[in-house]
Amino acid sequence: MNQFSSILLSILFLLIAQWVYGGVGEPKTLEAVRTEVKPTIDGVIDDLFRNSPFKAENFVCLNPTPGIPSAYRTEVFIVYDNQAIFVAAQLYDDNPQEIIKDLSPRDVFSNTDFFGIVLDPYRTGLTGFSFSVSAAGVQRDAKTTSDGDDRSWNDVWQSEVKINKDGWAVEMAIPYSALRFPVEEVSDWNINITRSVRKTREESFWNPIDPELDGYLNQMGTLKNIKNIDSPLRLSLTPYVGATLNTYVNDAGNQDVSTQFAGGVDIKYGINDAFTLDMILIPDFSQVRSDVQVLNLSPFEQRFNENRPFFTEGVELFQTADVFYTRRIGGPGHLIGEVAERSDFDSFVSLPTNNLVNATKVSGRTNNNTGLGFFNAVEVKTHATYIDL
Repeated sequence: MNQFSSILLSILFLLIAQWVYGGVGEPKTLEAVRTEVKPTIDGVIDDLFRNSPFKAENFVCLNPTPGIPSAYRTEVFIVYDNQAIFVAAQLYDDNPQEIIKDLSPRDVFSNTDFFGIVLDPYRTGLTGFSFSVSAAGVQRDAKTTSDGDDRSWNDVWQSEVKINKDGWAVEMAIPYSALRFPVEEVSDWNINITRSVRKTREESFWNPIDPELDGYLNQMGTLKNIKNIDSPLRLSLTPYVGATLNTYVNDAGNQDVSTQFAGGVDIKYGINDAFTLDMILIPDFSQVRSDVQVLNLSPFEQRFNENRPFFTEGVELFQTADVFYTRRIGGPGHLIGEVAERSDFDSFVSLPTNNLVNATKVSGRTNNNTGLGFFNAVEVKTHATYIDL
């Protein structure tokens, strides 16, 4: 057999594999099953899941070789009730003792196997909610967009894992309060499921991902027939108080002490099933990572990464055409007039600091998937004090 014939056979094999495993044609579908008994989330898959007539299986590789069947068998069962959606997965491995499960901080997966699902209840192909669990039991959640994952977003959900004789198992309970979804009598959600096997560096998906296509939220399967669920009350209040103590040497050469106290609150409220209100009152971003100082000799504005959680979560609707630059909001302000012309900054007693009093944003999508967002911020006047030398 010559080289040309071998290439043709390889291409034919890949096309057949993709067709059999769902890589060609319509997206895969999985029927949602309602349960009247709340599952116990303990990492042991019981008959409540296994008796379901529907399961997700036949995963397809993305890495290292896209389009071929996964070398590892995976079975996923999904049921739901009036409060949450429940996921159980058996991740088969012939050598359970070789499963890599290094412990890591929340939202960070290091050297470990992991399992995850991505949900897009509005079926936009643009945004979604990602929930993953490592073989060590570490949770990772994120709001997912076409621009990447926002892992600063966190919610409260349950998960447990267990190593067993067939590999390892994971169970998850995701409350509806963690999601945004349309309130309909019968709903279909976009869904995809992923598994990573660290020892072989294999990453596979239930609904295949074509690496030659831009994005993966537009390459999801369908979770069908979710019936008669209501969006719960979504309200959270996070108050905070803070104190700062500074010691310094005053002009007389003596050690002096200054104190500062602050307090505020973060509010998140689900206006309805589609729109959410986020609000911060007298925020304190003192713990946010500082910027690397840059000497900007150009006539253009120096742009820095946004690290403040309120301004990184759910702002994808405001980022069209790269017009919305959040670092202009609540910054230290600008020195103007006579103060701006001074070159002797040793004469300044005080300079403008964080002046943000309140920021509010409302974001969501209508039933026809039109994204709408409103943003407002209130700042106080800033002042600089200097000694006229």
